[in-house]
Amino acid sequence: MKNKIKIFISLFIVFTFFSLLFFNKTIRVSAASEFETDGTTLIAYNGSSSKVVIPNNITIIGDGAFEYNEKLVEVVLHDNVKEIGIRAFNNCRSLSAINLDKVAKIGEMSFQGTSIREVIFPETITDIPIGAFAYSKIENVTLGKKTLSIASSAFYKCTNLKKITLSDCLYSIGEQAFLGCVNLEKIDLPNN
Repeated sequence: MKNKIKIFISLFIVFTFFSLLFFNKTIRVSAASEFETDGTTLIAYNGSSSKVVIPNNITIIGDGAFEYNEKLVEVVLHDNVKEIGIRAFNNCRSLSAINLDKVAKIGEMSFQGTSIREVIFPETITDIPIGAFAYSKIENVTLGKKTLSIASSAFYKCTNLKKITLSDCLYSIGEQAFLGCVNLEKIDLPNN
């Protein structure tokens, strides 16, 4: 009887593995195996999924948590995530989808070198930091109504960037913020 149970468990594990491999399904596993955390901060991601759903208890994506993850395509943030750390998604070259709706702060170089095509900043993000989207494939940027500043090199060498919509509150654009954006065609200026 014990051998039958062992065989059954082995077959179940093998079947589950191949199902995930061939059908590319997102799976949530325990935080201990896929996510390294320190309280409510995600320190590192150890999985290999192309789509990652951040656990509900996380409020901060830590510095470099996903850095250089080539397989990552989409990240699903829940409403509790308020901060994305320095280089959190730096050079995640396949990352093309993330929703920043409830995020209040993004760190320097947080999305540098990603494949994100469009960003609509929420009102909660007031500052776009140094190199935030440098070298990314971004095409369209819409600043939130309360965005105050764009730091130097924020969109440096975003060669696909075609349009940016600035906010009414914007008072500072850093040096080389748009340097190398050779396809920039349209800048929508605020009314004032």
